[in-house]
Amino acid sequence: MTYWALNAVFLLPAAALALGIGLRLRSRRRRRSVKMCVAAAVASAAVLLVLTAVFDNVMISAGLFGYSADKISGAIIGRMPLEDFAYPLGAVLLLPALWLFLDRRVSTVAGGEEVDD
Repeated sequence: MTYWALNAVFLLPAAALALGIGLRLRSRRRRRSVKMCVAAAVASAAVLLVLTAVFDNVMISAGLFGYSADKISGAIIGRMPLEDFAYPLGAVLLLPALWLFLDRRVSTVAGGEEVDD
């Protein structure tokens, strides 16, 4: 099994979940939350991808871990294979989607009962 095949096992469900949750949240108020979440995810992705490129190259150069040459695509940035970017990408897709899905803001009304926004 190649690293891209292994990455697909995790990336495809994360992307499907993110897309499904994004499409499910259609109310005007929730759309604003989705837009803010997407903007935060893009900014987070930029930071995570840069940090991944820097620190994975350092760790591979230090000999902490390596990749089997016959299982990588051959596209390399410094000393790290391109496949290494799949892990932060999966986190950027999955975590904001779960944040939106699990967002259950509850406010109290005058009668003391709790209602969802």
